[in-house]
Amino acid sequence: MAVVVDKVIAPDFSESHSDMSKSPMLSPTISEGLSIDSNDEELIETQLESSTAVSDPRATASVNGKDDLSERDLRRLASLLIEEQDALKLELKYANMMIEELNARIEQFIDDDEIDEEDSTLDPSKCATPNKENWCADIWLPTAKDNYFLGEAEEALAKMQYQKAINTLQTVLLHRSIENRTRVNAKLLIATVYRICEQPNRGLTHAEEALQIADRRNLQDMVGKAQFYRGTCLFEIEAYADASWCFSLAVGTPNFAEKIAVWRTKTENERQGLPMGCEGRYLSPMFQRIPQDKGFGNADALIE
Repeated sequence: MAVVVDKVIAPDFSESHSDMSKSPMLSPTISEGLSIDSNDEELIETQLESSTAVSDPRATASVNGKDDLSERDLRRLASLLIEEQDALKLELKYANMMIEELNARIEQFIDDDEIDEEDSTLDPSKCATPNKENWCADIWLPTAKDNYFLGEAEEALAKMQYQKAINTLQTVLLHRSIENRTRVNAKLLIATVYRICEQPNRGLTHAEEALQIADRRNLQDMVGKAQFYRGTCLFEIEAYADASWCFSLAVGTPNFAEKIAVWRTKTENERQGLPMGCEGRYLSPMFQRIPQDKGFGNADALIE
């Protein structure tokens, strides 16, 4: 699916600059109503001019006329315009990168424009979110296969016994014989508990380790799941662009369609609410689709 980005046209400031030469004047109606003489009117106009003079050189130009701008004011105005231009370039870059990523995700579901109607990945029922009562703490979906190892921690999470959940999961992760899928789920679950306990950075570490394991073991459904929980941790540290990217990478994960949509919408609202050029509105320089090791060696190694 091709997505075309319209050409971005720079804003035209010619009209606003042409208005700058106009000096503020009292309305004839107001002047007549006040019944003031010419001397008083001159005094009022002088006071108006001084009260509207502000630090922004563009405001100074609107009062004194652009020919009266000092060299310092012109440099400051140029600096403001350059900052605005750089912010817009960042916004455009982020949008283009997101479009490319979404196109790549679409291509994963479409093979040479031929859609297999029997493909379960395209069946909405296969990606639908289970009923609310099936979720633990409205964020974690237990799996019967992992109940032996994770059941106790999931029950503790449901009862808001967070320390017990963490202790249980740390013990589980000491078992080197557990399957990779179970290890990934254990790390994602402990990441969720840490995030709920307002320790999103610790949660992010576990989520990214889980992502590395899933990627190296080619567990594609677990990769999407790990991206989702990674995104929830990034959201809590206000890295909104990074979080939104993770949610886009998680699209198509079985059972998580509605959760992903809700979190991505919430994240984009927060991201777009930030001022232009603000950190968190754009991808962080160190963000990676699959994070590299951060000094703890192999992703399968235990850090507890």
